[in-house]
Amino acid sequence: MKKLLTLMLVLATSLSLLTPALAVEAPEVPSVLDVLPDGVAAVTTVPDEALPDEEAEWEAEKAAWLAAHPEKAASFDADAWFASVYGDYFTKEDYLYWNGITEEEFQAQVLDYYISLQLYQEEQRTTVGAYEAAHPGTLAAFDADAWFETNYGAYGYTKEEYMDLYDLATEEDFLLDMQYEYVSGLLEADSRRQRVEAYEAAHPGAFAAFDADAWFARHYPYYDKEEYMSSFPGAEDDAAFRDIMFCKYLDELDLKQAQRDEVVAYASEHPGVLEGFEPMAYLADHYDYQDPKAAFMEDYGLSDDQEFLEYLQYAYVSALKAREERAVRIADYEAANPGSTAGFDADTYFSENYSYYTKERFMLSRELDTEEDFHDYLLCEWIDYQEYGDWWWGAPADYDAEKELLGGVPGELGIMVNGVYLQFGSDQKPYTQDGTTFVPSEILAQALGQTPKTVTTNGYSPLRASAEEAGYTVYWDQNFETAVLLDPEEAAAAMDESFTILNGALAKWAPASGQNHQTDCTIALDTTLFNSIDGDKTYAVSAAFRQLLSPAGMELSGTYDLSELEELIRGLLGDEMYDYLSQDAGTEFQALMDLLRAGDFQIRADYESGMLYLTSSSFPSLFSIMGKTYPKDVWLSWDSGLTSAGATATVGAVVAAASLASDLQSPYISPVYYYQNILNAGSMTAAVLGDDQFEAKGSDHVLALDAEELTALLYGVLGDSYYDLSFRELSLTLTVGEDGTIDGSFALRPESEYSFLLDMRLAGDWSFNGKEDSFHLELHVKNLCKMAISVESETSVTSQEPQTTPPEGDAVVPVDESFGG
Repeated sequence: MKKLLTLMLVLATSLSLLTPALAVEAPEVPSVLDVLPDGVAAVTTVPDEALPDEEAEWEAEKAAWLAAHPEKAASFDADAWFASVYGDYFTKEDYLYWNGITEEEFQAQVLDYYISLQLYQEEQRTTVGAYEAAHPGTLAAFDADAWFETNYGAYGYTKEEYMDLYDLATEEDFLLDMQYEYVSGLLEADSRRQRVEAYEAAHPGAFAAFDADAWFARHYPYYDKEEYMSSFPGAEDDAAFRDIMFCKYLDELDLKQAQRDEVVAYASEHPGVLEGFEPMAYLADHYDYQDPKAAFMEDYGLSDDQEFLEYLQYAYVSALKAREERAVRIADYEAANPGSTAGFDADTYFSENYSYYTKERFMLSRELDTEEDFHDYLLCEWIDYQEYGDWWWGAPADYDAEKELLGGVPGELGIMVNGVYLQFGSDQKPYTQDGTTFVPSEILAQALGQTPKTVTTNGYSPLRASAEEAGYTVYWDQNFETAVLLDPEEAAAAMDESFTILNGALAKWAPASGQNHQTDCTIALDTTLFNSIDGDKTYAVSAAFRQLLSPAGMELSGTYDLSELEELIRGLLGDEMYDYLSQDAGTEFQALMDLLRAGDFQIRADYESGMLYLTSSSFPSLFSIMGKTYPKDVWLSWDSGLTSAGATATVGAVVAAASLASDLQSPYISPVYYYQNILNAGSMTAAVLGDDQFEAKGSDHVLALDAEELTALLYGVLGDSYYDLSFRELSLTLTVGEDGTIDGSFALRPESEYSFLLDMRLAGDWSFNGKEDSFHLELHVKNLCKMAISVESETSVTSQEPQTTPPEGDAVVPVDESFGG
């Protein structure tokens, strides 16, 4: 996941470098402790005994295979096998580098890949052999190539691509794979037929009376029948369709019976729990339906009043059981961590993590009836973060071992400065007193590059005060018991050595000191939905704004026209889905549509106070969705920390800020990794946009990457998450002129190798110089739509002064109050 996020970071950084908005410094990102409730940063890993046992099962299977095939294991050549399977896409050196593994780990990983493939093929042979033995002659006339073309040709696969994708080295491997797919389909069909016959024997006439087409239309209204059946290889005829739909129907019957059984069991354990239960009252309290019973029954497939009653009884019992389970969960955690939940504030946690919800809507959507339910639900979520957060994000199983590997001392208070643990003698250990951490002054001065202003009589200095004086931000890492000092500017400066070409161009965009500047920008988005019957339809949305920038502050005012967006959404979703969503969401959906119509907005920044202000004509609709009421002329305000327009950004500064912002968004990424993550992001960005990628041509520098080079880069960034992407078209070009102009273009068209991947082409071009800038992007989805966005801007010196604060008399509301619970 982290590698995928890093790829997104690289791509976002690449685009952000090509916009003149970099001349404005971004607001400071708050620290983890500023945005999370007390204690949420103190995440613990899942105990070993709580982890799934898949790894143990795999080790047992591997050991058994090695014991059964000692000759294959002894003769296995990891390098040769790796080259034969993956050599067309990346080298071994690249694999080692991007996955951060040693030669020994490489050998072990490749052997694991090989063994897993062997085990899978053995399973295939066993399944195919058993079926052939039970049904002699079934495979005698089987044509693997024809079967492949019928079932995979529609997805754009070639046989060679399929074999390459699934590591099928020989024709024998391919034949076995196709036979296994074919036999698996036959086994599934046999199983469905047996199930249908068994039900028909117990309920004569039920299958004959079943209308498969009607059931399909009701449950899969957004599927085409032929498209749906394509997911069942070898099941193309109406008989197979009827069996599949009837088994789906039986699944629904089984589910309803299981729900009835659960209600009966709970009622027997809690006598009287269902006495006085009123289904209509429960529906009104827990489901937001304008025409409650009829709409609810239709949406949930309830045929009569009895099913209506049973479904709501099940919902009621499920809510009661969930309440009991939460209570047990909290009690268990509190018993293991005495006092840890006493200070939990549910409202604060909710406002920080669910600002886009009203409390009432949140409780309704999760069937939380009382304040206690609300509190316990969020407390259990918080507990999950404490116990499982790091495990899901691949945190180390042994923090002490990892700390030692990073250079720290297990069991001692650690101090890390820009990714490096400070080393202390036995008589010079840091300590904490009255909530303040003290560090030996000489060691701290050497690490910070300046002498701390405060030095105690014993030669120690307060860590946080000294670090912040030197320009560092301080984070506390509970897992590693380490205070982390971070100066992204140092990392940016180191990274910028690889970006002198782009940074040289960006420096030429810098506005002259002391002058005021005006930027006029227009944005247009045209979307054409293709329709071969009724004719294509194009929808246009647009925006325009003017920015005034001075040493005192900034004013940005603009308009937008999104009035055709509602019809575009309807066109994309279709009338039935659109009407369903609008009915389900009720008044909130219409308020959202109102929000998307034409309007205006203003942003003002006062560099003297650091305050930022925002107002928009859309606020009434926005606040209506949130269940809040504010006057028409209201401005949202927050302390942005902006005290100037900022120096011209560099590539390194943008990468560092983006990487840190990404890490801070997750409570699961330990601060000890922040600095290294910044450097890693810089290395990956340099692989695309670094000086080494450019070639001097006269006074210009030109970067040109083709499909092969960019594909190798994608693997380098994604590592194990890379799934043999291939492209019909892939290219990136950049030309950096002597005058600072950056021109470029890119095109991307992936192969439609997966059923879920649409045949699409994305292309764009740009020209930026800080004075006249343009950017164009076009997305073309075959047989569906074409979207084209165009951004044009002009910047010039002006004598106009920006308005940096709201007009006198207008209401100003802090943003925390506006979006709080």
